[in-house]
Amino acid sequence: MAQAALVTDVDLGEPWTPTQGVATWHDGVLKAKADRRECQRLLDVLYADELFGADAQPRAVVGMDDEWNKAQMRYQVLGRPPAEIDKTLAWLKDLPRTCARFGATTTTGAVFGVQVTEAPLPEVGNARQGLRVWLTGQSPDGEPTTLTLDVAAVRVGDDAISVTNGGFGDVQTEATQTAVQLGADRLAEIRRRGRVQI
Repeated sequence: MAQAALVTDVDLGEPWTPTQGVATWHDGVLKAKADRRECQRLLDVLYADELFGADAQPRAVVGMDDEWNKAQMRYQVLGRPPAEIDKTLAWLKDLPRTCARFGATTTTGAVFGVQVTEAPLPEVGNARQGLRVWLTGQSPDGEPTTLTLDVAAVRVGDDAISVTNGGFGDVQTEATQTAVQLGADRLAEIRRRGRVQI
C-alpha cells in the first residue's frame, strides 16, 4: 500500500532520475552542532532524515537526483498515530519563530549560518507544514556556498509523508510541491479504496 503511494522520478519527469547514493552535502554540512540547543533537533532530524522521530519506521522510501541542478530528494511514507504526527507538524510550524537564525559548526570545523522560513504547500491531506532551510558558509576551498533544503511533512489520516529536497544549486520548490500533491492524493485514494474493500 505504501509502495503504491510513492512518488518516483517517472512522476516528476526530467531532470529527475533514481538516486546514485547519498549526496556529499549530507555528511559534509548537516552533521553539525547548533549554537542554540533548541535548534539542534532540526539539524539532527535533517541529518538522520527522520522528521517524525527515530521510532517512526518508514513504510516506503525513494531517493531521486535532479541531474541538472545537482539536488537530491528523499520521499518517505510512514505510519504514525495522528496525535504524534500533529505534534511534529506543530514543532515544524514553530521553527521559523524559535530558530529563524542560528549558527552551526560541522564536524570538520566549518561554520554555517542557518536561516529557517515557512514554505507554502498544496492544501492536501489533513494537516501539513513546509519549511525552507538555508545553510550558508564556505566551501573547503574558501568559496561562499549555500545549501538550500525544502522540507515538507503531511498527515493523511494515520499516515505521514515526509519530503526533503536539497542541494547547493537551484532547488526547485515546484518539484517539492508536486511530490507532496501527488503523494497525498495517492495515499488518500489508497486509504479510501481500502475502506471500500472492507
